[in-house]
Amino acid sequence: MKTILISRHAKSAWDNPGLQDFDRPLNDRGHRDAPEMAEKIKRLGHKPDILISSPANRALTTAKYYASLFDMPISEVPNLYHGMPEHYLEALHELSEDVHTVFLFGHNPGITYIANMIKPGVTDNIPTAGVIVAKSRADLWSHVDWELCSLEKILTPNEITY
Repeated sequence: MKTILISRHAKSAWDNPGLQDFDRPLNDRGHRDAPEMAEKIKRLGHKPDILISSPANRALTTAKYYASLFDMPISEVPNLYHGMPEHYLEALHELSEDVHTVFLFGHNPGITYIANMIKPGVTDNIPTAGVIVAKSRADLWSHVDWELCSLEKILTPNEITY
């Protein structure tokens, strides 16, 4: 089985209206929640083989907390910036078969759509810093499809909601 973790970026700052959406940083809560979620993921026993992030500042900064904790690099995939479910699949389909656990960092609404494609009606919203944990029954990354996945957990900074 292949394990897929997908995190929505942590809470971002909106206090600079002249800043492009792509460049928005994390706010204080985001800088608190991201490392706490990374620790929670590690405590639950998840060890990613690869980290893949949207290149947007808020997603990449969130991913950097995980990269620091797991001591690994981050690959950036431009299509994950406001990516839809098919963009996440494209990133998965390109993975090497020696990868067993992947961690992607991106944005809503795509991540909420993915959760609901895997388990219809499971949530109205994946909150900032929220993580979905899914398992795929596909033998090859190139065969992964959301319908072949099971939703194991939805983790948020406050709780496990599923």
